[in-house]
Amino acid sequence: MRDKTLLLLIKRILDSLKNGNYTPDSFESEVLSLKDEKQNNHKTVRIDTPHNYSDTEIIFLLERAECYEKEGNHSEAIKCYGEIIAKLPDNSPYKPHTYITRAHLFSSLSRWKEAIEDSKMALKLDPDSTGGYLNVGAYLSMDLFYSGKFEFNKYNELFEESIAYYKACLERNPQSITAWLNIVETNMFMCRWDEAISYYGSCKPYIDTLEHQVIRAWLGSMAIVLAGDPLEREDTAILLESKPAVGTLSYDINQMICVLAELKRTGYDPQKLNKAYWVHEKFLNRIGKERGAGQI
Repeated sequence: MRDKTLLLLIKRILDSLKNGNYTPDSFESEVLSLKDEKQNNHKTVRIDTPHNYSDTEIIFLLERAECYEKEGNHSEAIKCYGEIIAKLPDNSPYKPHTYITRAHLFSSLSRWKEAIEDSKMALKLDPDSTGGYLNVGAYLSMDLFYSGKFEFNKYNELFEESIAYYKACLERNPQSITAWLNIVETNMFMCRWDEAISYYGSCKPYIDTLEHQVIRAWLGSMAIVLAGDPLEREDTAILLESKPAVGTLSYDINQMICVLAELKRTGYDPQKLNKAYWVHEKFLNRIGKERGAGQI
């Protein structure tokens, strides 16, 4: 019961931090509120303070780290997160959250290796975190693309590892749209068109937003034409609709643009590649981007 109470407290505080509503007094209010709830049920609330690091101090450091991030003082933010991680025991619910938060900061600085390491540490502490598996899979791919190391057939073992993390995410949450789309895409990084097409078909029931349906059609249609298979009307229908543009995407399309550029550089079948260009252009039109924004 005590663990559930602590988790509820943490959830309330983190929600306040995300919403910008946290104040030092709000922490005390939440503790008192939870104590009252338990005392009304004739039970006592006990909030542990591991290693003499009080919950108030932890929240203060999290808040201070967030302020440093907003100011662009990343080194001090990382130092704050490191302080929290060093002080907390492994069974503290704060610890995996802090690793994940620092991993996001590392990724924003293109420090992919550190982002991967922190995300894996978070998973060791909280193996049921679906977002943790998703993060590791994404950071593994980003490390290759955004450090300029991507080449066909050179890092397939890392892409296989990435896919394994996405599958682990889906085992825990079959409705993770990003995990489904990332498996399609990562198979395309390895020119495994048939596998990409298979997941393109399997994920259809889970893709329930217009933005992600357009992305699914883009990835799947490109995999189909690059495999040399004919497109069906239903594959491209959503890309060809003359409706208002989808607008800003939350999905990173730059990695697939790199794949198409690499296919061109390595002399991939020109007819298949031209069809892929056609699909990509229709996709750019559908999301309202100029041709030059996705020029290959």
